[in-house]
Parts: sequence; C-alpha cells; structure tokens
Amino acid sequence: MSIIIRPMQPADCADCETLFRLIFDPLAPREDCDECLLTEHFQAHIERFPEGQFVAIDNQNGTLVGASTTLRKTFDLAHPHLDKWWHSIGEGWLTTHQPQGDWLYGVESFVQADYRGRGIGRDLMNARKALARRLNLRGIFAGSMPIGFHQTPESTPIEAYLKAVVAGERWDDNLSKQLRMGFRPYHAIPNYVTDREPRGYGVVIVWENPDFVG
Repeated sequence: MSIIIRPMQPADCADCETLFRLIFDPLAPREDCDECLLTEHFQAHIERFPEGQFVAIDNQNGTLVGASTTLRKTFDLAHPHLDKWWHSIGEGWLTTHQPQGDWLYGVESFVQADYRGRGIGRDLMNARKALARRLNLRGIFAGSMPIGFHQTPESTPIEAYLKAVVAGERWDDNLSKQLRMGFRPYHAIPNYVTDREPRGYGVVIVWENPDFVG
C-alpha cells in the first residue's frame, strides 16, 4: 500500500471533516458535534497557516485516510502550561496562531481505523518535525490524551498512570506512541478535553528540535 503525505488542500477539507467526525463523534448530528473540527475549520487552518496542515492519502484509490493540523505559538518550556484544547485552538478557527511563534503546537492528528498500525501517524508527525526544522523552530508541543486512563480504577491518580506509561509498565495507545516518537512528557492538564477515555486529562508533551539555531 502506497501512502503519501502532502500539504492539505481546500478540496480535502470536507473529507477531513468526514473522517474527524467518524473517529471522534460518529453519532452526533453535525450541529450537535461539540468541539468538532468541521469543513470550515479546516479551510480556516489552510488560510491561516498552510504550511502546517498535512493529509495522508492512499495513492491507490485517492482516499484521504489521515490528517494533522498545527499552528505556531510562543511557548515557555520553563513553564509549560496549556489551556483547554478547544480554547487553545480558537474554538477550531486557529485564531490563536502566532505567525512569529517559535514553536509548533500540535492541534490534532487522526488516522482512519482501518489504516492504523501502518506508520501513518508517525509519518504525519515526521512531516511536522520536518516543518519545524525548515522554519527553524524550537520544536513541537502538544496536549496528548492518555486514552487508556479510563481503564484504571477511578481512584487511580493521573500521576501514577503517567509514571507507569513512561516507565513502560503500561501501554497507552496514544501517549506511548508519542513517547516512542521522541516526545517528553511534562505534567497532566485537568479539564483539557471533554473526552471520556482520558477522563478529561491531557498531558503536556514536547519534542525539541535538535537542529534549532538560536
């Protein structure tokens, strides 16, 4: 199977919405899809920061099977704090994009279920890393969702869960993959998202660009 990673184009935006909703909120009517990235949001992403938006295409049939979106932002590694995800991305419109920001912020990345396990998420991340190098940015930061946290007892502290994931004693299908891609975890963010799986938590993760020239 031949998968290509290329810049997102306006013609991709409706397919990006379809895939996003299929993965994250397949049953909700469009008007009731809270914190959903819709066609018009992806169009705004391209308008604000075209270099930071990528899609994965199955070259055999032209199907869009994955996408990622980023913005630029000033970020203080000494005080790595993030607001709620939806607020951090301007409620989907990327109005928080700072054209002179010295970091990439990973807004979202997603891959169709049938195509997972084939390295597409890694390839999308590598496209982000290549962009950070090309723009001479300090690196990439994001709020990772520990999507396996809901499988632990309610009394389990998030810090204990993260410690087990970092130590390799527990596998988290999202965070563990990002750690393998060179990200370092910092701390948990309560109420970062509304998703049930991470119980609302995010985790600040950072990849520092080794080629950055200050």
